[in-house]
Amino acid sequence: MGIATYAIALFGAWIVFAGSADPLSALLGGMVILVAMILFRRSIQGRWLPGHEPQGRKRFHPGRIVYTLVFLPLFLGKIFLSGIAIARFAFTPGVSFWPGIVKTTGGLPTIGATTILANLITLTPGTLTMDYDPASDTLYIHWMDVSDYEARDIDGQITSGMRPWVRRISG
Repeated sequence: MGIATYAIALFGAWIVFAGSADPLSALLGGMVILVAMILFRRSIQGRWLPGHEPQGRKRFHPGRIVYTLVFLPLFLGKIFLSGIAIARFAFTPGVSFWPGIVKTTGGLPTIGATTILANLITLTPGTLTMDYDPASDTLYIHWMDVSDYEARDIDGQITSGMRPWVRRISG
């Protein structure tokens, strides 16, 4: 997606959230978007980290939309179940959980896909992606309940099958 496309999309979002298309609001939105485009031009072009240059333009693939639409209800269900688990921890007398930091691999082909995975993990109650080491493709995640740290499938408990979905969605 080109910078102009981003600017047009952001301007449309500005108009929708502002609730009106009056000239003053449109002018203010245009100025805010122009400043944002200047400040964040490197990240818009895909240059998030040194050595991770853009790999060319990806072609539109309708399957990604289908994968996203299938994944969203699954992810919302995971958020709901995690919220119930966190509420159970909160209402149980005493401390019945053991918080800690867990290391897991990103395992995705691009930095953008790894960023999506990290944000999905952070959106899930009880987990927070703290850091990413690009040299070893490692995510450091604060997890609210690491009491079963010796489990063989600790990565699966944290990501809960999100990695294959992110791989499909990101192409």
